[in-house]
Amino acid sequence: MPASTHRDPFADRLRGHAVPLTHLDPEAPLDDLEPLRDIIGDARVVAVGEHSHFIDEFALMRRRILRFLVERCGFTVLAFEYGFSEGFSLDAWGQGEGGDDELASHVAGAIPVGLDEPLHWIRRHNRTASQPVRFAGIDIPAAGGSLLPALTPVADYLRQIDPEALPAVQAAMRIAESFAGGSGAVAAPAWARLSTAEQDALSALLMRLLIRFRSVQPLYVSRGDQDGYDIADLRRARLETSGGAGPDRIRMQNSYVHTPVLDAFDGVLNTQASTVAADIRM
Repeated sequence: MPASTHRDPFADRLRGHAVPLTHLDPEAPLDDLEPLRDIIGDARVVAVGEHSHFIDEFALMRRRILRFLVERCGFTVLAFEYGFSEGFSLDAWGQGEGGDDELASHVAGAIPVGLDEPLHWIRRHNRTASQPVRFAGIDIPAAGGSLLPALTPVADYLRQIDPEALPAVQAAMRIAESFAGGSGAVAAPAWARLSTAEQDALSALLMRLLIRFRSVQPLYVSRGDQDGYDIADLRRARLETSGGAGPDRIRMQNSYVHTPVLDAFDGVLNTQASTVAADIRM
């Protein structure tokens, strides 16, 4: 039987472009990753994915690529599939807040798979770096299971800036706590069991807070700073409640993840670490 003359375009492309990697040591020299530089070019955002979760080799390679992007290409933010609101606490730890063994105290729940070692590397790197690496969460709070990670920093902010508005956010938090869960799949049935009056009350409270934030923005900024106001801004809480305040992961994730990624990165870069690490004005 004659040999097949069929050529596989994918295999041909691999032969022409693939670069073999001989090791996965995160601490080893990075010269073998230099071919990535031409692919990256002048991009400001590089997405690092994986074929499957929970594969040790992929995690090791991500750590090597993170080092390469920071040390060789000048990237300054690690954005991760982690709650936007919860990310500020991890960023503060990465900037040096607390002790080296206190990462767990900055995390809402368990440390996400694949994040422990990169965060420890960022903290070590930032001790001597002239340009620190920041951390940003770019996903919905608590995997869509709770409004509390977003409302808690708003309450902290109002406690300092506008104590008169604090009871409203505390009332919203009490209702939100009644249906909070570890994910949208857990919280959605609990939300459905709430009375219509409670659902409407939560929506009304969040809208009242949003209106107050908008109407007195100059006063809030004068009492604190623009960064603190921007972080505490209730736009995302409002977006989560469009059409109802319950946990709808698809709608909520659209509100968060489809916000321009560059805007999120720029927001992190332009927020001083002390805003979240020392003053906790969120």
